[in-house]
Amino acid sequence: PDFLESEVIPQIFKGILRLHENKIYHCDLKPQNVFFLDKEQIEIVIGDYGSSKTFEFDAAKSSRKTTTVKGTDFYLPPEQARGFISDKNDYYSFGMILLHLLYPDRILLNLNEPKSLSREKLKNIIERQFEGKPIIEFNPEYQRINQLIEGLTLVDFNLRWGKDEVEKWLDGEEVEINYR
Repeated sequence: PDFLESEVIPQIFKGILRLHENKIYHCDLKPQNVFFLDKEQIEIVIGDYGSSKTFEFDAAKSSRKTTTVKGTDFYLPPEQARGFISDKNDYYSFGMILLHLLYPDRILLNLNEPKSLSREKLKNIIERQFEGKPIIEFNPEYQRINQLIEGLTLVDFNLRWGKDEVEKWLDGEEVEINYR
């Protein structure tokens, strides 16, 4: 948890910011697309842009509709499955990456086979999201990171945390989570 908070979270966030500054939505952020650049495993980069979308932003529209939906089920935000792409998609995936890293036992069927996602566990997470509950029962020991995961994985992308909320969280500010 300490390494997540001090190194992983700020670096993935910085990578997402850089992508969005260049009008790129990754659209398939997952642990397998986050890499260590150095042998000491400190410097992190985001890779694999095969599902990425690029859009010119204007003041009137911050989301786009697409007919091509790619991504990995567990990390795919609900609206992306319906073809809606915005900056909030990558933030949702960021939250799911953190969930995977902090709570691997809550999402994997078999920890020895990392690609073995339990469909039943995914179904439970989705049900909890649509009931307006945190996606899992969080361990209170990790309250600060739990709050970030919870804000990033809100099912309603209008309420989901984005750049401003993550910046406040990184600065140690208390950020409200609204399910409705």
